[in-house]
Amino acid sequence: MAPTSPTPAPVPAEDAVDALVALVGRDGFAPLRWLDRFGDRISQRVRAEQVGEVLRGGPSPLVVRDGDDVVGGLVWRPLPDLAEIFDHPVHEVVAVLVDDRADRRPVVAAMLGALREQLAGQAGLVMLRLEVDDVEALAGATSMGFTVRETSLTLMNDIERRHLNPPYDPAGMKIHRFADGPLPEEMRNVLRSAPAPIVDDHYHADPRLDDDRCTAIYDRRRDQVLNGVRADVIVYREVDGVYFGFGTFKRDPDVARHGLTLLNDSFGYRPPGSPSGHNRVAAEFMCNEPLLEDARLVQWDTQATNLPMVNMLTGRPSIRFCRASYMLHVWTDEP
Repeated sequence: MAPTSPTPAPVPAEDAVDALVALVGRDGFAPLRWLDRFGDRISQRVRAEQVGEVLRGGPSPLVVRDGDDVVGGLVWRPLPDLAEIFDHPVHEVVAVLVDDRADRRPVVAAMLGALREQLAGQAGLVMLRLEVDDVEALAGATSMGFTVRETSLTLMNDIERRHLNPPYDPAGMKIHRFADGPLPEEMRNVLRSAPAPIVDDHYHADPRLDDDRCTAIYDRRRDQVLNGVRADVIVYREVDGVYFGFGTFKRDPDVARHGLTLLNDSFGYRPPGSPSGHNRVAAEFMCNEPLLEDARLVQWDTQATNLPMVNMLTGRPSIRFCRASYMLHVWTDEP
């Protein structure tokens, strides 16, 4: 499990906030790189703000220095809400940052190895998301015991490109905006009446996590969004009192600060037993109708193995494929 080449030992550094925020601009693997087509360096500015926010309220980052220069940084935090569900400590690696001029693989391996040592002593889960083209970081992570548990795809609809889409039939599709009030009680009860059928995610893929506890994550999320928590708008299809499915989205405040309105944090499903045929109609509607008055971009994230969702979203000219990423897991008590 040693790094592939000698690398200075990572050390905790409470005073490295400014250096790590600056390092964001020297790391070529920003998760929101696709946003840069809509504004100068939006991805770097948003990532720098997010990293700074976590650093100011989270545990000390791990830093690799080459002399006086910070060439690597690992920003992480505990996730107490997931720890409560799983009855195990759960930690998230928020960012793995490496100067583009440094040897990425050994620096990443050294930082992740140091984090594992720091968290060793009890059975806990560490989660890490990497871009699929970040092959050196992936190699460094897997050398430290991390395992890929999910491949995710991000697709984005640009409402300013909707004129390129073919005609569509919006039969039964409706929008509810939570700024206008809560969902009607009867509707909320129907949409929350069945478990969220999400089973191809990285939680369920981890053999050490109980399936019922994994499902509880999405049942809780469903209840939250139906109550307008983590959701600004819900799109649903209802025909003669039968609900075919729904999707919810929330305005991204981090991107909005830079002059671009993006709806993301999407969540939705077709309830088990509901009539088929919802996916195509829903996708065509959401690709053509403004979900909020000032929203230009609508983002979907889905597992690559979720073929109904992938098929629902691809094929319309207003949709762009933006990102592919891996979610990796490691347990702190594993050798």
